[in-house]
Amino acid sequence: MSRFILLFLSIILVQINSIGQDTTLIKYRITTSPLQYIFNNYSLAFEKTYKRHTYGLELGYRFNRSHKINNELHNYSYDLNYNLQNFFNYLYNAYSVSLNSKYYFKNNRFIELNIFYRYWWFTNKYCEFYDEHYNFTKGVKTEKQNVYGIKFLYGKSFNIKSSGKIKPIIDLYCGIGLRYKNCEYKIVSSQIENIDFENIYLPSFHLGIKMGIGR
Repeated sequence: MSRFILLFLSIILVQINSIGQDTTLIKYRITTSPLQYIFNNYSLAFEKTYKRHTYGLELGYRFNRSHKINNELHNYSYDLNYNLQNFFNYLYNAYSVSLNSKYYFKNNRFIELNIFYRYWWFTNKYCEFYDEHYNFTKGVKTEKQNVYGIKFLYGKSFNIKSSGKIKPIIDLYCGIGLRYKNCEYKIVSSQIENIDFENIYLPSFHLGIKMGIGR
């Protein structure tokens, strides 16, 4: 799946007309982030253009892939079927919402401010993991994470050649950000049973692509 997505993106990028129509002439935009499909995360962003600014709303949902656990239990990660990185953890569901605003320069380059909220969770899932003392254990866990963040991005929009009113568009971007995570970890059935809470701030780095249509 991931190889197909990368091949598809490579073909599309070859056909980009970067000297095309001024992006600000496109009044409405609908885009998605295809690279996130690799992690079973799907999102749609809706943007409206006002002069050289856009204002948008993005909604996303991440489906868990717990059906893979039995097949890849001993091959997936250093801590078996439980991974500390959320996007690589098969157990997690998530939904997200974000608000953004872009400012476009005359060469279709833009700066963007993005604020977001994402909720991660799984409930009563059996997994094998390392406890806080780095001892291997097994048990039934429930986890919840509230993530609040802000991103500062720089990028460029491209138009693909089209004679119709609907214009295929691509955004390439990079940037930095800051996240605040409020976490609850509950082990409900194991050699140990406890509830841990954690509040942390983390920097973030972003590099990505969005694809969609505009009019």
